[in-house]
Amino acid sequence: MSFYSIPLAILIVPEKLTIGNNGMSRLLTVEDVAAVLNVPPRWVYRHAELKRPEGIPHLKVGKYLRFRESDLREYVERLRRN
Repeated sequence: MSFYSIPLAILIVPEKLTIGNNGMSRLLTVEDVAAVLNVPPRWVYRHAELKRPEGIPHLKVGKYLRFRESDLREYVERLRRN
């Protein structure tokens, strides 16, 4: 699957994402992001390795990748504009 063949389900992602009660974005796992975007986890890993603007912004927590919901929302909005 190429970067430009993102599933149509991505168009509804912003409504699925929420900000926690403390105003901070929740951290999502690779599996969470894959479920929200309706893509395989492998796709998420590949796109996390890419540089901006194509890459998904992420954090490294030890050896684990984590994604802030607010960053994922911005990523989806960037895709919608392009």
